[in-house]
Amino acid sequence: MLKHVLVATDFSKRSAIACERAFDLAGLTGAEITYLHVIDEDQPQSLIDAAKREAEILFSPGGPTPRTDLKVNHRVLVGDPHEAINDAADDAGADLLVFGAHRRAPLRNAFIGTTAERTIRRSRIPALVVRISGQGLYRKPVCALDLVHQDFAPWRGASRLAIMDSAGARILFAYESGSLDLLRKANKGVKSMEEYLRAERSAVLPSVAKAMQDLGLKPEQAELVTTYISPAETILDFAKREKSDLIVVGTHQKSAFDRVMLGSVSGAVLNRSDLDVLVVPPA
Repeated sequence: MLKHVLVATDFSKRSAIACERAFDLAGLTGAEITYLHVIDEDQPQSLIDAAKREAEILFSPGGPTPRTDLKVNHRVLVGDPHEAINDAADDAGADLLVFGAHRRAPLRNAFIGTTAERTIRRSRIPALVVRISGQGLYRKPVCALDLVHQDFAPWRGASRLAIMDSAGARILFAYESGSLDLLRKANKGVKSMEEYLRAERSAVLPSVAKAMQDLGLKPEQAELVTTYISPAETILDFAKREKSDLIVVGTHQKSAFDRVMLGSVSGAVLNRSDLDVLVVPPA
């Protein structure tokens, strides 16, 4: 269950939406809040001092605190933003990070990433990127899981927070049909492709049923989808069709390269989604 939320703010409108969502989710479990603003250390001292004064004013009584019934800690730090956020989360013993959505700047993000993305790469706890204002539990979450490697950590990590309605959840198992290219090259007709896909799907269904049983969910909550374009696009398209309110994805931090890229699937979902995204690190 959610016990401590760290919400990072830059006092923008996007951060305000994230802050409201963070306070609302914390209210579901009575979780403590650490409300954090980080001032980038890479600027003149005069600007740092001015930013400190402004942050202290905004954090003072009467500032932007959506709820008064929760224990709230206000912190202003100076440092590298993504490092300071993770350090503050460790210090607070937080079990969820919350960020506002960033402005999309594809070229810039491709090379250095956003503060949220760079923080998530190193985070040991789940991180929620908020794009849409809302209240209460997430009612229609969709969680993408890796059936091949039996990696169910994203759903389990998300479930422990108790911020979702599991009864309304959908579990998406996206898989690639490795022989599709061969079928196309052999000029096979559409019927042959459909027969192949049906056979492949039938062979996988017992594993899906077992996975759903292990997760404590109903078989009908599972969706087995063939990836035609990319796993990320498949996840985003499914979430849109299902009118989901949250996408849950995991990261695979198996190497330095994976950590830098955040994971091609989770990174792409995080950057392209119009919904809230919860990124869960490996268990």
